[in-house]
Amino acid sequence: MMRAPDRCQVWWATSDRSADGGLLSDAERARAGRLRCAEDRLGFVTARALLRLLLADRLDVPPVAVPLGAACRVCGANDHGRLRLDGDPTNVSFSVTRRGARVGVAMTEGRAVGVDVEAADDRGDPARAALAAEALGPAELATYRRIPVGDRGRAMARWWTRKEAVLKATGDGLGFPPAKLRVSRPDAPAALVAWEVPSPSTASRPPVRLQDLDPGPGYVGCVAVLGSHPIRVRELDGDEVLRGGDRRAATA
Repeated sequence: MMRAPDRCQVWWATSDRSADGGLLSDAERARAGRLRCAEDRLGFVTARALLRLLLADRLDVPPVAVPLGAACRVCGANDHGRLRLDGDPTNVSFSVTRRGARVGVAMTEGRAVGVDVEAADDRGDPARAALAAEALGPAELATYRRIPVGDRGRAMARWWTRKEAVLKATGDGLGFPPAKLRVSRPDAPAALVAWEVPSPSTASRPPVRLQDLDPGPGYVGCVAVLGSHPIRVRELDGDEVLRGGDRRAATA
């Protein structure tokens, strides 16, 4: 009998709102205060508030009591890097992304997950060309240069979200050269084509399931789940979760 696809849920929210910093830990509020750009501060607070509300529901604890930790693979610090649940009994895996006014949180059970969102800029920004030269392998770069200039921005955003989602799922992050990870063409369904070199985090070339997402107008996104078994992705309203959190705080 075929095994049912594993479930992956992705919540999308907007950060152009008054995010509730009271749901965050003292360390998270301090980190938000150090961010100079107002958009970055609001996005950080919104993303952490949404993540804490979702995890609080699973753990049956107040959002501020969710035992979130972090670990940086590069320097070993615990105030940044990949997020984790300290002493987690639930076997939940999660990933957070934010870009501009869009925030996303992805969750799975028992399988590592990574999610990414990018602005879909169709203007052929020179910065996109520079990113293409750095992040695309030779075959991908040849495909990029055949794309009409006005469509290259969106195509590059699609490539980038697929690669970053994979590297978030493995835990490699941008310590792994994206050009050494080949994914499908932007006009084809999301798929991992090949690891040119092994992933340092896994010491292997792990199988990955990818699915493009719909973060909303002006954005593209992708989620990656480690393993060869199929996944069933459901995209949900994170703004509703945040509104519910505001109501909970108001009546506490």
